Amino acid sequence: MMPHSEHEARPVRPDAHPTRTARPNRRGLALRRKEWVRRLLAYVPLLLALSCGRGAPEAEEPVWGKQACANCAMLLSEKEHGAQLLTQDDERLYFDDLGCLIAWTGQNTAGVREKWVHTADTQTWLTVQQAHFAAAAHTPMDFGFIATQKPGTTTWPQVVEAVQAKLHRP
Repeated sequence: MMPHSEHEARPVRPDAHPTRTARPNRRGLALRRKEWVRRLLAYVPLLLALSCGRGAPEAEEPVWGKQACANCAMLLSEKEHGAQLLTQDDERLYFDDLGCLIAWTGQNTAGVREKWVHTADTQTWLTVQQAHFAAAAHTPMDFGFIATQKPGTTTWPQVVEAVQAKLHRP
């Protein structure tokens, strides 16, 4: 068969429409749709995790010099003595002294999700389980303990016991 010349009419496909442009291959379009759906479904677990999961709570900085202690209402001004907790209701409370944190938890029945203390040596927030403690000469409410990152001689249960003894002293 000989090629058509420019002046000869070319055979027209029976399903071709003279005003329409060629459509993409239906099979290729279906593959692109499947790929799009597959990619969309890959993000569903991430979106669910972000919207439903709480994740591990983290400490948040108070407004130093303006935030009041939840126990004694004194302003939080000395970072090395700060503490905070997060209740089960997601209420965040700040304290100006480790002793105020202990006093508040002893007087309130609200469930506590996490407690943090501000370290005097590294100026970072650590959970009470991660932190180490040492006796201090002066603290805002005179409970006498500071949190540190380097190992100290006092554990959190010992700090709680000492503060409770001081609170119940006549």
